[in-house]
Amino acid sequence: MRGSIGLFDIKTERFQDLTPKVKALGLPEQLVIYPFVNKRPNGEMYFNYGEYLLKFSSADHGLTAAIVHRFDNEQLTCFFEDFWGNQYVGTKAAVYCRKSEGAKWEKIDLWVKDVEIKAINKNAHKQLLLATNKGLLVLDEANRKLKHYNSYDYAGMVSDYIYAVLLDDKDNMWISHNRGITHIRQNGDNLVTYNYEDGLQSNEFNTGAYFKSMDGELFFGGIRGVTGFYPRNFRNNPGRPK
Repeated sequence: MRGSIGLFDIKTERFQDLTPKVKALGLPEQLVIYPFVNKRPNGEMYFNYGEYLLKFSSADHGLTAAIVHRFDNEQLTCFFEDFWGNQYVGTKAAVYCRKSEGAKWEKIDLWVKDVEIKAINKNAHKQLLLATNKGLLVLDEANRKLKHYNSYDYAGMVSDYIYAVLLDDKDNMWISHNRGITHIRQNGDNLVTYNYEDGLQSNEFNTGAYFKSMDGELFFGGIRGVTGFYPRNFRNNPGRPK
């Protein structure tokens, strides 16, 4: 197994190596390019190992590892579970969904070819948001095309290589990419981009480096650190540029 996975206890400040539990599954060695770990509402921890989606769950004798699903010949990049219990897995070539009431993973047909899924989210209107290397894709509840934010159709989109998409408390979208962070308002196509000159760690961000805290703070990681901010504290600058 390349790399490792473990658990850090913030109370005891001790690290527990969980890699042997994964090796005990007897899986062929996998390459993990974009590692992720997601905690589900029931306490299970989902994580990727090459083409496998694995999980840790609590047992009487500690954590146990198990296989959730194998996505043949895929390289998993991200996982998302929405408020209704539907699960989504992104890969370097596709996106899959497992409905809350079902057990089968189904591939979602996308209109963009050669697309790599970087991050997945869903807004209050049940619209699926896919951050990809070809822009931001927005799908309706039936997984049909609603919008495709890209630099060709939207002058405010300064980059098509999207690393992450987060929602603020008003359901507005914030996306990180190779040229900063772009704010997309929910009820319009008004796009505003912030860059290094606005206080970001740099203009370039990274895959898998994003998080929203319980109090609404958004975090985006890049090549020179992490940028964190509260969208509700943003104010337009009334002054004219000199």
